[in-house]
Amino acid sequence: MEYFTEELIEKTLLWSKKRLTDPNDAEELTSQILCEALAAYRSAEKHQRPIQAFYPWYWRLASNQLNIFLRLKYSSAVSLDGLCDILISPDDTEDELIRADEIKALNYSVARLSKLHREIIIEYYLREKPVGQIAAELGVPTGTVRRRLFDAKEDVKRSIDTMETIGRSAYAPAELMLWGCLSAPNYWDTLNDLIVKQILISCRKTPRTVREISDEIAVAPVYFEEKLEWLKKCRFLNETSNGKYLTDIVILPGFVWAEFSDELTDVYDGIGAKLKGAILGCEDSLRSFDYYGNDLPTGKLMWFWYVTACMKLADVMIELFGKDNRLPDGSPLPKDNVKDYRYMGIVNFPDDKPYVRKKRSSAKSSVSWSNLHMHFRTPDYRQITYANLFEATPFADRDKTLNQENIALFMRLSKEPGCRLTEVEQSMAAELIAVGFLEKRGEGLFPTLPIMSYRVYGDIEQLLREVVEPIALEYAAKVGGLGDRILLPNIRSDLYEEYANWVMRNAFFPLNRIFGWAMYDSPAEGGLEIPDDYQRSSAATAIYYK
Repeated sequence: MEYFTEELIEKTLLWSKKRLTDPNDAEELTSQILCEALAAYRSAEKHQRPIQAFYPWYWRLASNQLNIFLRLKYSSAVSLDGLCDILISPDDTEDELIRADEIKALNYSVARLSKLHREIIIEYYLREKPVGQIAAELGVPTGTVRRRLFDAKEDVKRSIDTMETIGRSAYAPAELMLWGCLSAPNYWDTLNDLIVKQILISCRKTPRTVREISDEIAVAPVYFEEKLEWLKKCRFLNETSNGKYLTDIVILPGFVWAEFSDELTDVYDGIGAKLKGAILGCEDSLRSFDYYGNDLPTGKLMWFWYVTACMKLADVMIELFGKDNRLPDGSPLPKDNVKDYRYMGIVNFPDDKPYVRKKRSSAKSSVSWSNLHMHFRTPDYRQITYANLFEATPFADRDKTLNQENIALFMRLSKEPGCRLTEVEQSMAAELIAVGFLEKRGEGLFPTLPIMSYRVYGDIEQLLREVVEPIALEYAAKVGGLGDRILLPNIRSDLYEEYANWVMRNAFFPLNRIFGWAMYDSPAEGGLEIPDDYQRSSAATAIYYK
């Protein structure tokens, strides 16, 4: 109790009397300040967060309590302009500290105004321009300037009244994991920014003004307004009619997605064996199509067939799910979001309790999985697509294994394995042999992955769709019901299309569980040819061309 002394009590009472004319009010305010300060001090000590600079903190708290006292006593009759009458000239050390804190709070508040409000405040108060001149320079009616000036003052006043309250993102940013498809990679560099992610998190539930976003993430708008405009332009945010922003992609709490994924593992128990049976049941037909690699070992082609079969499985299940679902207003469910990308996110806050997954006997119920398609053009082909169908560990980074420099050679070798090579081509071929994409047999060099026209790829897709339809019918209702029970309560009604066509598409795509089963849980039964060295393997890659 070294701080709460008789001297502090006397100084607090004197401080209160200077600001209030009624002695009884001054005593009441003093009591209120001391009680609040003592409670806050004890709380800080209890949670092992001791107050480092007690007196600046104390007199700032006293100033806040004065504002609260006046608002309660006079029914919010204190205006921003009236603050000048309350803040007397400093005449001792404590008053100097208070004054400095008030100036900091004012600067803090003005910095968090939106760009337009900030400009008007500066023009009117700092440069002392009349309303009419400001209106003419900004090209807006004088009434608009007066209204925005009033709004800005109210914003500043609210911030000063609550200057000790800041969003938790200010000191403990949440973690946001995003994933997408289609043209999603084109947006990744900008989205992979801490401030951008905090903006998306801040606006994920309810519309937020620029000021509210700023208060939540403790960053002045001047530092993120360009990011905000980019997010709005690319439709990651929608701007409402009242100047608020709302995230336009689904962002789910991490523990919700973890619970859903955990229960989904039980729902999909046994699906790997069923899918394998369906694929091998039509293996002869799959090999009958005219493409390079149709004579590769079954275990090698299963990597490609599993991915394609799962994609068709998801297509059928999403169609079945969509037939039974409509938008909240009763209208039919759209087939897309009229964007060139799909994204969804999972957010984890520092104080979230982790979800405890069920204990299972299997070694690994699922694996991390992603894929990437690279597109090329050569004199002989309008389009060549290199599909890295397992862009994740344990495989090496294979995104650039085939590129614009070596793709023409690779395609030529698929047709002429024994063709003569220049010195440069020999060097490129040696690199592809080293990573397992080419193998030398006799006098020829042979690609080790399937290569087919888009027409043949379409025929394979259609065949696999037909054989997986019975499996889709078995699982669609189970998975859809699980999503509606666990995920849907956390989805805004205006994002129902994103939920039905993208969030649930991820749920209807069990490839990570199938690969987990085939690679780790039951490798002998999974049908995959497990590479001796994942760092030198072309498994789960393919090429499509036009």
